[in-house]
Amino acid sequence: MNNKSSLKKVWSWKVNLLMITWLAGGVLVYSLIQVYQLRYTLNQHLLENRDMVIRTVNRQIQQGMAAEEALNETIALFLANTARFIHTLNQVEPFSVSELASYADENGLTGVLILDPAGGQIQGPPQWYADPIQTVATSRLWKNPQAGEVVFFWPAPKGGMVVLGFPDRQFTKLHRQFDLVEILNHLSSSPEINFIEIRKPMTRYTAEGRGVIIETIPVNGHEVVVGFDTSRYEERVAKVWHDFFLYGLLLGGFGLFLSYLLYKYQKHYFVKIQNFERVLAREQEDAALGRAAATIAHEVRNPLNAIGLGLQRISFEADLDGEQENLVSAMGEALRRTNTIVEGLLNYSRPLEVTSKWCDLDKVLTQAVLLREPQCRSCKIDLRFSPGCTAQVLLDKDLFCQVIDNLLKNSIEAQSSGGWITVTSRVVDSWVRIRVQNPGFDKGSEIAQLAEPYFTGKTRGSGLGLAICAKIIQAHGGKLLFKEPEAGVLQVDVMLPQFG
Repeated sequence: MNNKSSLKKVWSWKVNLLMITWLAGGVLVYSLIQVYQLRYTLNQHLLENRDMVIRTVNRQIQQGMAAEEALNETIALFLANTARFIHTLNQVEPFSVSELASYADENGLTGVLILDPAGGQIQGPPQWYADPIQTVATSRLWKNPQAGEVVFFWPAPKGGMVVLGFPDRQFTKLHRQFDLVEILNHLSSSPEINFIEIRKPMTRYTAEGRGVIIETIPVNGHEVVVGFDTSRYEERVAKVWHDFFLYGLLLGGFGLFLSYLLYKYQKHYFVKIQNFERVLAREQEDAALGRAAATIAHEVRNPLNAIGLGLQRISFEADLDGEQENLVSAMGEALRRTNTIVEGLLNYSRPLEVTSKWCDLDKVLTQAVLLREPQCRSCKIDLRFSPGCTAQVLLDKDLFCQVIDNLLKNSIEAQSSGGWITVTSRVVDSWVRIRVQNPGFDKGSEIAQLAEPYFTGKTRGSGLGLAICAKIIQAHGGKLLFKEPEAGVLQVDVMLPQFG
């Protein structure tokens, strides 16, 4: 499985994010449709209310005019009967001024005036009607606002006239019930009308803030200004937008969180695939190396042994001079080095058989360090060991000692003119850490390749020593870490699980 095929699988989080975007877009479109429907409903409702106001006002005005006409006829009929009765009584026995005043007071009239056919007149109370009397052919009502009364003129059948005064307050009270202003005041109590009034001169009507729409409606010769209350619709629109932003925020947040979790999971999954591919590639490489090692062991090692035996025989039996003896010795050394490389190749390719037991780690490290102390003294290298692990560790003692010995050997070979080596053991969280440090490291840019097979910084190295060490530590469930804490200093951390 290659990286491209693995990358193709790490894309579903993008699909999830795209779906969330589509859902958010759907919520936005739905909210816009809701706002459009509310606006349409508001406009329709305003038109209906406008028509309702016009119909109501016109109907009330017509009813008021009809009621006013009927009221005038009723008052006129009542006053005509009263005038006819007064005229009859006056014919039987003429009234005096005091009698007319008393009669007017008893019947709720403001005054009575009797005009005889000859032109004489009498009225009560005295001086009640001071205007010139004009004869009329038919009954007539006349409103006198200055006096606050309604005057009724009734012509007598055989000449003369009776004039009656009626208080205007009762007449005005009845008429006010059918007045346009009263109708508008009644309509203003509607919850959907903010205000309604007859347009006042030199007045500019503007909506104060949101929630009010101004309409001017012509009604029966008047201009009626209506402020329709739209706050309920504005609140509904605001609620729609509030719900949209709330749901959009929740949906977007949940989608981003879900996409993030999916992305992290798939990234972790991709890393696992890469690690699996790396392990698989390493196993395939080891298998190929094992087959190559077997071939080398069969095709190369036997001839090497034959050459070695031949060199030994020549060395023992032939009479060699000094130069020839040096040549045979160099050939023997080259043969031993070649045999060592073949042996290391076989050791690397051979499957490890780990036999782990509980061991005192500091005791094992002490023994490994003691074995290399004489060589360090001879090479003028200060070898210091600082034990700090009191825990028992599950490991294969022989294989582990091979790792420590190889690390110490590499540290010694890196310091041909003397130096120092420090070895420490510590417990770090759930791990046991063995740290080996030494100067003389000049491969800082290639530090990540130190545990790879065939990579070496030595002239005569096989490049398999640290690779075998890493393989042994991995077989124990641990890991081998390389670091350059300062220029020219190599730090190797052997990490082992504390509880096996």
